[in-house]
Amino acid sequence: MHALRQPVPRLRLTAFVAGGLVGALVALAIPMAQADTYKWVDKQGQVHYSDTPPVGVRYEVVATPRAPAAAPVAAAPSSVTPPAAPAVPARPAPATPVVDDAARDRACVDALYQITLLNQRQPVFKQAADGSRRYIEDAERPAEIARLQGVRDQNCSDDPDSQRSQVQRAGQLMTAMSPRCAEARDELASYEDPATHTPDDQIARQRAFVEQNCRGGERLDLWRGDWIRVGR
Repeated sequence: MHALRQPVPRLRLTAFVAGGLVGALVALAIPMAQADTYKWVDKQGQVHYSDTPPVGVRYEVVATPRAPAAAPVAAAPSSVTPPAAPAVPARPAPATPVVDDAARDRACVDALYQITLLNQRQPVFKQAADGSRRYIEDAERPAEIARLQGVRDQNCSDDPDSQRSQVQRAGQLMTAMSPRCAEARDELASYEDPATHTPDDQIARQRAFVEQNCRGGERLDLWRGDWIRVGR
């Protein structure tokens, strides 16, 4: 008779033992993955590699290549807006010419004088530097008077006292620009000529008259009146 075989008992791993084993394997795997490699040569000259150092044999430690370091993360493009180029300063608008009070006063007096002159029924002209004359035509007078009235309205003062002064000085300019003063200046120039042998007192009286009544009458930018000589 054959002896009955006793059944070999199967090894049953409880969940606790199985879990412990798995944990141990994982724990062993981690240092092994990071362990160094040992190199040695036996008596027959054969090279050996092992994860554990040999006993009684000279060996070398060969470092295990480490995993490559993670590539540095590229810096995200900066969202900072680059500084804007300096703005070109805008050109200032041309300023309106500033006319001082003295200039406005002169413009007022000139306009008052010329308006009065052009309203008179006599020849009116402007004299050029070479002595030639340009007389204004009768058809031109209304437009020229209107232009001068605009100058008057823009420049003459609203103050009653100032207005009286401006009217008075316009009358003085009328005298200075008159043919009488033109003749007085010519006479003075003649008296002052040594060839005429004019007495000093006569020259002095003529000079005083021109100085008092005819100053400013040499201007070429204003209209000037002319006499009409009527023969007797």
